[in-house]
Amino acid sequence: MSNASIIRTAASRTRADLGVTVVELAGFAARGHGALTIRGTMWHDTVTGTNVSRTRLGTLLRDGYVGLRGPIATVGLDRDGTLILVAAGRAHHAGSGSPTRGITSGNAQTVGLEVANRGRGSGERWTGAQYDAAVAFTAHLADAAAGARRPAMLGHREWAPGRKVDPWAPNLGTGRERIVAYRRGAARNYLTVGDTGAEVRAWQRDLIAAGFDLPTYGADGSFGAETASASLAFLASVGMAAADPDAPRIGPATRAAMAAALATPSDPWEE
Repeated sequence: MSNASIIRTAASRTRADLGVTVVELAGFAARGHGALTIRGTMWHDTVTGTNVSRTRLGTLLRDGYVGLRGPIATVGLDRDGTLILVAAGRAHHAGSGSPTRGITSGNAQTVGLEVANRGRGSGERWTGAQYDAAVAFTAHLADAAAGARRPAMLGHREWAPGRKVDPWAPNLGTGRERIVAYRRGAARNYLTVGDTGAEVRAWQRDLIAAGFDLPTYGADGSFGAETASASLAFLASVGMAAADPDAPRIGPATRAAMAAALATPSDPWEE
């Protein structure tokens, strides 16, 4: 897959898991300072105030500032968990540093995840939505970029100790543990092909109630090809798309869309 596809897939899966918003800036796929070989993700603080809107944040990460030409991030992460896709190529986010965790060039080998935060001294910690999205996105990026291999996650302060202190608040060791657990499925909150049980059966019943029939197997509690096909049809009906058409993920955003669909009367007089 191309870098743009890898990043979009990771963002889409994070949205399916957590219900977060994903914003892709125009020109994202072609933007960058050269080639990026994704071998990990580097976490940062933006050092921006709470008065900086999502639009202004995206513009800053895209264009940079005097002395540092943009893009200066691959992906931005706003305080409400919104992911902003900035550049699929190399971004000027890391600067000079010391080889660590298999990374020898921060800019050329890592996705720069810039998390909206005022930085050290402000007392502001990442929101729960930010931390959850950072873990999920980093985990999904690792899966999309390298399959079973374990790409690095490192903080800017680990890459450039003595020069950088961000991200100041999160415990990076704990973050890595959460990413590993997430990739193993310990923290996932979605259904997909191969799953079985009561939750699958409940989803199948919802599909049938919404008019997406399962004529062969019905609500048998096994997420197979028939359930996948009906799920894709439902997603298309509500304007959503699956990151992986062969194995759609039914997460909080999809379930919320289903709840809304089932709550809408089919007859305008039935109210």
